Amino acid sequence: MKRTAERLFVHPNTIRYRLRKVEQIIGEPLTSPRAVANLYLAFQDEVLAHRAQG
Repeated sequence: MKRTAERLFVHPNTIRYRLRKVEQIIGEPLTSPRAVANLYLAFQDEVLAHRAQG
């Protein structure tokens, strides 16, 4: 949490809040393999573009 918050220039509680909001929106915990797979597929183009840059 701390490192992510530092990179995004926000407080760690903001990260926790945003993660909880994502879980509410998708209707399952982010620890669920299904949730992770669905999010990866939803953002696949962005993930691949990011990998190509760096």
